[in-house]
Amino acid sequence: MLEDLPKNIEKDNLNIRVINLKKFNFLGLFKIITLKRKLIFYFLIISFIPSFLISNFYYFDEGNLLEEYTEKNTINNLTYIVNNMDKRLKTAEQLSDWTIINRSTNKMLNINYIDKTDAKTSIELIELQENIDDILLSSSMEKFTASLIIKGNNGVDIRAGKEAEVINTDEIKNTQWYKVQIKNKGYIDWMGIYKNPAKIYRSKYVLPVIRPIFDNRNKNTLGWTFIGFKVSLISEVFEKYETKGKDLFIIDHNGNIIYHTDSDLIGLSAKKKSYLSNLKNKDKGSLIVEEDNQRKKFYYLKSELTNWIVFQELQHSYLDRQKRTLIFLSVLIFFLSLFISLTIAIFLSNNLTKPLVNIKEKMEEISFGDFDRNKNIEGEDELGLLGRGINNMSENIQKLLDDLVKEENKKRDIEFKMLQTQINPHFLYNTLNAIKWIAIMQRSTVISESITSLGRFIRGSLNDSKEITISEELNLLNDYIKLMKMRYRDKFSVNYKYNEHVLNRKILKLILQPIVENAIFHGIEPKDDFGIILINIKEKENFIEIEIEDNGVGIEEVDLNNIFLKTNIKSKKRRGYSQIGIKNINERIKLYYGNSFGISVKSVRHEFTKVLIRIPISRI
Repeated sequence: MLEDLPKNIEKDNLNIRVINLKKFNFLGLFKIITLKRKLIFYFLIISFIPSFLISNFYYFDEGNLLEEYTEKNTINNLTYIVNNMDKRLKTAEQLSDWTIINRSTNKMLNINYIDKTDAKTSIELIELQENIDDILLSSSMEKFTASLIIKGNNGVDIRAGKEAEVINTDEIKNTQWYKVQIKNKGYIDWMGIYKNPAKIYRSKYVLPVIRPIFDNRNKNTLGWTFIGFKVSLISEVFEKYETKGKDLFIIDHNGNIIYHTDSDLIGLSAKKKSYLSNLKNKDKGSLIVEEDNQRKKFYYLKSELTNWIVFQELQHSYLDRQKRTLIFLSVLIFFLSLFISLTIAIFLSNNLTKPLVNIKEKMEEISFGDFDRNKNIEGEDELGLLGRGINNMSENIQKLLDDLVKEENKKRDIEFKMLQTQINPHFLYNTLNAIKWIAIMQRSTVISESITSLGRFIRGSLNDSKEITISEELNLLNDYIKLMKMRYRDKFSVNYKYNEHVLNRKILKLILQPIVENAIFHGIEPKDDFGIILINIKEKENFIEIEIEDNGVGIEEVDLNNIFLKTNIKSKKRRGYSQIGIKNINERIKLYYGNSFGISVKSVRHEFTKVLIRIPISRI
């Protein structure tokens, strides 16, 4: 079967050349190579169209979403600003309301002073002046109030604020905003921004509020009140808003700029802006303006309280930067799509020429011992039939090897069970001996407890499982230790050291008990002092290490050197570590886990004996 393989096959990058012309058609193979290259080329051409459409769809769709998001987000920001501005103006209105409804003010303006000078020096006037000063100082509007004037028809003239004293009230009466507001019958009309009427001022512009004061009894006009609010009443709201380089401004219904991110423009008229005439009947929206050789986009929102219009200017360059990012992402998507298409094309083309490569690789795998069936080399053509024959051959070889492995495993299993069964008579004898000593020394229920522990121990040892958890192994060991403590009247103690998670690891059954038994009989029993056995279980990178150490009499050097030999050297006068004990355990570990694992023993005569068990954790 192997003789049907091509005698000379070479692999050169993506091309496969067959040199044996008797078995293959050179022209047909050349067409396969050509088809491979054409497939890549045609696939890229076909992929170009959908890639182009996808990238363009992404660009236009995301561009529209970007504009919609920008407009929605800007309108929401403007709504937030306008609401805060209106709240600030309503707070200012409360101060104005107080000046016209205050009873003390009404009472003072109802007094008919014969001498006008009395209206300026009366005690009631002085008290009212102090009251107004206190109210203004306690108000949140104090820092925004440039001047406050209450002017009575009876000659009363009350003023508060740093700029009020330098204002000529006759000049206020001649202003257009005075005449308009005084006719509103007490309703506030926020007319907008005007020059400060004070001769000396800190604020060049104010937001004036003029309201008539009526008699509470007959509604006759007693005078009027004027409050000049600083522009900071509004600008402070805007300055707290982060514009991120975008212009933000507000105009009143006269077209004057109340606030602008460029403070030099505050108070100037914006009537020259032609686009403002298109906003009269619109409460919110956007418009594009060509201004200063630059294309700009404005979003605007009108205040319901004042009819002032708040604008946010979004330079078109900002959107252009965002769109350039979209262009970059669209191009990236386009080329990424082409790259994926190229990858797929290469993948498909490789699949057309892969049968010969797979057959060659399968032969190499067989030479390295891999006999698994490879479905990829099978098919209905000649190469597929050849691949099927190779698979059948490899399966036959694998079957022969499996049969040999099964036979070897059976032998190992029989040997393992024989070694394991040697332990039961040994520890059963010692346990019964322990119960005998208990019966001699005590006439109590201790015998019943001893037999119970022995029953658990025997039941666990007769379990067919080769491996049990460390937790189960320690339970068996504790039953045995309990019997030994009864026998030796607590002459020794056993201490454990381990982490909880190691208790779930698997271990060969009954490999700790024989070692502890040796520690008691041959280490601690000959010793006059109290004995201590320490069992330390540690989990390392890929194995478990169990250390059993006793402070007994130790092992003679000659016994220690020959402890793992087939025949232990024993003195008639002393006890040594028995072959049925530690040697048996060592052989069981190596037989089950491999020669890399097992037992090592260290001992110093009259000081200690330390047994180190190493087993893998890969068989959990």
